[in-house]
Amino acid sequence: MVSTASTTALQKAWNETQAQAFLDDPAHGASAAMDTYATQKGFDGPQKTQLRKLIGMAVMHEAAMAAEQKAAFSPQSLFKAVSEGSLPALQDFACACGKGKAHYFVADDIMVWATPRNLADVAMLSAMLSESSGIGGSAVAVQRLDTMRTLQPEGLLTRNTIWQGCFNEPMPDELKTADQKHFGDMLFERLSRHFKEISPDTLAADAKGVANLSVGISLEKASEALRGPVSLTLEDFVNRPTLTPLQNIGTLQETEETLAKDIKRRGNHSPLEGYTPTISFGTAGGPVETVRIRDTSGMDKAEKEKFEMGDPSSMSHDLVRRAQELCGENDVQLRQVVLGMSQAGTFLVRNASPVTDIAESEHSPVDIDIRREANGNVTIRYYKPPQSPLDIDYTFTITPDGQATLTACRIQARQPAPQQPVDA
Repeated sequence: MVSTASTTALQKAWNETQAQAFLDDPAHGASAAMDTYATQKGFDGPQKTQLRKLIGMAVMHEAAMAAEQKAAFSPQSLFKAVSEGSLPALQDFACACGKGKAHYFVADDIMVWATPRNLADVAMLSAMLSESSGIGGSAVAVQRLDTMRTLQPEGLLTRNTIWQGCFNEPMPDELKTADQKHFGDMLFERLSRHFKEISPDTLAADAKGVANLSVGISLEKASEALRGPVSLTLEDFVNRPTLTPLQNIGTLQETEETLAKDIKRRGNHSPLEGYTPTISFGTAGGPVETVRIRDTSGMDKAEKEKFEMGDPSSMSHDLVRRAQELCGENDVQLRQVVLGMSQAGTFLVRNASPVTDIAESEHSPVDIDIRREANGNVTIRYYKPPQSPLDIDYTFTITPDGQATLTACRIQARQPAPQQPVDA
């Protein structure tokens, strides 16, 4: 009698053979299906290069998943799935390129960490881990990609490579025959155990550790933060956060509506006596004009009512106008800048401040400085006023294509508390 494990192994071997044939077939295989999908989405040359690499991995992954269900690999089904882009990895890839939605809500957050160099690998990891390992396990896996590719330079990353890359230890033997979901669950459990071991006396240490990872900071820094307050610099963000993905920005009217809701709340949480939030506009090294965004003294009754209701008013119109003067005719950059003036830009205060032991929200006191550079980029700097107990100062640079990258960062308490000593 053939064991279940042996049957699965035989099916997997057969599926891999069929999958390779599908990849090698120039007329009715992966290459033709990829061309259809790439044309439909309008991917550029570098994206197509990454897409080709991803499809090779995704096809092999689908063959393995079919074997787990004791099913045969179907070239016809895969041709349709690739040409339509319905495979989870392809959906996540399109999301990172600003051309679609990710296959799962957690994958939306994972794919903002992808770079042009590792786009294929991040999309594949997202498809494999996002639903079972969540944001925590996926964050560590993305951080450890270079290590994984040193261990295994080519092809679909094996589970052993992923495990060893994440935890610097061999994968447990029990997972060699596990299905994908069980592997992902166990990877998350191993990560949770790591955080509990780091700080055994901390209530919900695993949840706090995962929350730290979700910000984009390294596993080492996320672990250190469980022992006491830490400071963050740009180098601590191994997975760099971004502003809003292009496909989620909305129209100019929609971005102004979001801005109008938020400016009336800026500074309401953790208020500072005498503080008035501001947004400044200018060019790099040039003159600056500053707007007190909650100053309604120049408004008539109707405009004040709109402002207080969180509706677009003369204040939000003025902020959009000033942003237009900086961005010119570049609509996508403009919409990113307008949305960046809202809580879509101050999110890092909420997400990262807990590691300082002074947690504040996106509606706490924050000033913004927006500058246009000679190369067409626009920078948005977010910083806490000097009377705040938090010293937060970070900058996103928005390129003409609307993409936003974190390019400077300092997050710390103004008077940091001493950290607990680490036992030898």
